[in-house]
Amino acid sequence: VESHYKPGGYMHSFDKMGYTYDSGAHYVGALQEREPFWALLQYLGAYDDSLFVPLDEEAFDTFYFKDQKVEQVSFGKGYERVIDHFSQLFPQERENIVKYFHLLRDTARNFPTYEFLVDYDQQSLLKALDTSLETVAKEIFSNQELLNAIYGYCGLHGVMPADVSFGLNSLIVDSLIRSGGYGFRGSGDALVNNLLREVEKLGGEVFLRHKITKFEFENSKVSAVVSQRGQVFKGDNFMFSGHPKDLLSLSGEDKFSKPYVKRIKNGPESIGILGLYGVAKRDAVPNIKRNYYYVSQDVPGTMPPAHSPSDEPMISFMTFPDREVPESEEKMAYSLHAPQFYDWVNPYKDNKLYSKDEGYIDLKSQISDSLFQLIDSFGFELKEKTIEFEGSTSLTNRRFNTSPEGSAYGIYHSMQYTGARALSGRTKVDNLYVTGQNTLFPGIMAASIAGLRTTGFMIGVKDHIKSIRKLMDS
Repeated sequence: VESHYKPGGYMHSFDKMGYTYDSGAHYVGALQEREPFWALLQYLGAYDDSLFVPLDEEAFDTFYFKDQKVEQVSFGKGYERVIDHFSQLFPQERENIVKYFHLLRDTARNFPTYEFLVDYDQQSLLKALDTSLETVAKEIFSNQELLNAIYGYCGLHGVMPADVSFGLNSLIVDSLIRSGGYGFRGSGDALVNNLLREVEKLGGEVFLRHKITKFEFENSKVSAVVSQRGQVFKGDNFMFSGHPKDLLSLSGEDKFSKPYVKRIKNGPESIGILGLYGVAKRDAVPNIKRNYYYVSQDVPGTMPPAHSPSDEPMISFMTFPDREVPESEEKMAYSLHAPQFYDWVNPYKDNKLYSKDEGYIDLKSQISDSLFQLIDSFGFELKEKTIEFEGSTSLTNRRFNTSPEGSAYGIYHSMQYTGARALSGRTKVDNLYVTGQNTLFPGIMAASIAGLRTTGFMIGVKDHIKSIRKLMDS
């Protein structure tokens, strides 16, 4: 049951200025044959090679750093390539670079719902989930420029190096390095449509444009959910994939323990995201089969306090919804994303016509200008070569994902809300389960693993893990 007119959450796309843009499904990893996401999609019957576009093997992600001697660092396909590249940039650190990336690889591949393992080193796993990225990195490196490169992917999942566990960060990085990145051909909608086809084959049905407003209870169990349109959906089991704070308001706080309610209500939100969707001249960037990250300062351990919207963002991410635009084309579409503090948009949150408010329009203009300024400071001419663009803020997100502050990543996935301290897929209500990024970590792969974990509470998980692992070993 989905409130939007499209299923799939942040997998869905939208049309602007004659182009199709992805809302959140920009690229994914671990998708080569016999790798985790490939195996999971195969098991679900949803894999189709034609849905994905391999990105540049030499450098699918390029990071630009301001005011550094080493201004540019890239991640390419395969650990040897990454280690060699880092070692060329930081030759005195080669031994430590090898040590770090081997530790990252080994840590990621000890996760039972990532490598689909029945037997694994539980003690090492718990340690990796209870140790921050910053702690591990600083035990190995002292060079701040190298640390900035190691911390770069914090801009992808939104959790800062002192707050994110080394274990969960390792999953994100390993999934990309092991097979290189893959963009979506036909947007994330195409993969969602494959999943829907499999749901319907199994007798499932998807209801769109039905925003759930109430849970009904009978004998301490959920008996039905009611939509804004008054339709009642009855069932034996219910799985909620939205923001945990919405769960409390829909079901009532009295259905859960006081510590559980307090934990959810006091849980910090991840930072909001500004989206800028543009159409530019085809030569605005050198390679659309790469993603570009622009970092304006040393990456801090924790999220810094809100700054002025006109200041350069700490980090910005640039990607392309169509990775196969020929060079002969005159135009292309691009997306930019950067942190956006909720304080900036809070004054407009209760204004139903906020998008027409002059103050809000001026705010978006300030943020957009600061974004262009950062990117063009690295030698690009993006602002000059942009033909038209539109922007979004966390208020836009709030219309679609209903999280209290419109945060794209939901709760802030620090070590206090992940690993052993993560929200369980099982709730105190016997037939009510929760899933999605808030129960594990942001990202397509992580949200998929969260779904696997949650269904494990309902139907068991070991047989499914064994079956997926067979696909990887075959």
